[in-house]
Amino acid sequence: MSNTITKILMSILVFVLMTSSVSAALPLTVSSVKIDDQVLTVGSTARLNIERDQEFEVRLVMQSTEQLANVEVQASVSGYEYNDVSRIFDSTQLFDMAANVSYTKRLTLRLPSDADADNYKLRIVVSDRNNDALVQNFDLRVDAPRHLIRVDDVSLFSGGAEGQVVSGEPLLVNVRVKNMGERNEEDVKVRTAIPQLGLVGTKYIDTVRADKSEETGNIYFRLPQCAAPGVYPVVVEASYDNSKRTVSDTSRSVTVLKNEACDKKQEEKRVVVVEVQTPPQQQQTQPVAQPATEQNTGSSLSKVRSALEIFLVVLFAIFIVVGIIVFFSRLMHNDEDDE
Repeated sequence: MSNTITKILMSILVFVLMTSSVSAALPLTVSSVKIDDQVLTVGSTARLNIERDQEFEVRLVMQSTEQLANVEVQASVSGYEYNDVSRIFDSTQLFDMAANVSYTKRLTLRLPSDADADNYKLRIVVSDRNNDALVQNFDLRVDAPRHLIRVDDVSLFSGGAEGQVVSGEPLLVNVRVKNMGERNEEDVKVRTAIPQLGLVGTKYIDTVRADKSEETGNIYFRLPQCAAPGVYPVVVEASYDNSKRTVSDTSRSVTVLKNEACDKKQEEKRVVVVEVQTPPQQQQTQPVAQPATEQNTGSSLSKVRSALEIFLVVLFAIFIVVGIIVFFSRLMHNDEDDE
């Protein structure tokens, strides 16, 4: 009986020891937490002010009283509307810690431009594989900067599907911007361009109120008649705050489709080229050969005519000489007969 009780007590002791070892807290302390060189204090009522659309660094210094393995540090901001899509989060790689040695770890977080201006919690979590995590919370205040314009959307319209246009046809671009700053913005200049096609268009928005969106309306483009088919990036720039600040967006592109009429023009050009572009030797031989033949024929006829004329003149001269000789011969013969 005593052996049975002893076994039960030993089992309970082992279970307690295993449970306590599994749920033991990390033998670790965080001595310092800084955001951009500003010291944070756990439980402080003071909030650190950070502007949205801003990147900031969290720097931790910590020590462990025991040797630890596979330690990880995480930093996150809870309460962001779209944490399920894109969390405000960063973490370190796993690392080991020796006892009584200070370790410095840096994490980088970025507040999105669409984060609400409100109070948030920055959560620091230090954990390993087996022990309970060490969690520390710090209060943050997220504010809007005085001036901040964001390109919210770029819409492309044409006769075909959205984002597609046949070369030579019109393309309409509509840009929506949102004011994420504290101040209303006047005369916001929106410049849209398709650089590879040499197309640029500009429109002005009179007023964009704080936390409101406005659209440019349609910016008209006509693509070159026979632009090469392909995907061309669309560059959007919004200038605001008296043109002292500029935000750009290159997230959209337009797909240019082939214009079938260009193929017909190319075929017509090819036919004309084949007819006109004869080899240089033929071009020179054909016009030169025919006049040369006519010229040679004319020269031969002229030479024959000249030879005939000379022959007739000589023949006529011979007849005259023969006539004179016959005349004198007869005259002399008559004189001899008279004697």
